[in-house]
Amino acid sequence: MSFGSTSRSKDIEDAISSAQTLRNGRVLFFAAAGNDGGNCSELYPAALEPVISVRGTYGTSGFIDRYDPDPQPDGEGRPLFGTLAYRVPCGPNDEEVSGCSIAAPILAATAAVFIEFAE
Repeated sequence: MSFGSTSRSKDIEDAISSAQTLRNGRVLFFAAAGNDGGNCSELYPAALEPVISVRGTYGTSGFIDRYDPDPQPDGEGRPLFGTLAYRVPCGPNDEEVSGCSIAAPILAATAAVFIEFAE
């Protein structure tokens, strides 16, 4: 999910819960953590327990401060995941995109490749 909000959404939480029920818990959810760094908390739905919160990295080093928000209080102790989120070429003209909204689908695709390989 390449979006986030400071407010929880019952509709999104219900959709996540429903998908988990239908797939017997064998489904992964990824969501953008946020693009305001330590100035804000992790956004929803990334802050939800069944969702893997995705932060941004430069690709050659650690997290980018701007794309690494503070975790929600109830999310303390969860592992932090991140992937390339800075100047990612995409689209037909190789436009460069930055932020957690591009990191989330990159990490989801990477996980899909690993799962396919493992199976």
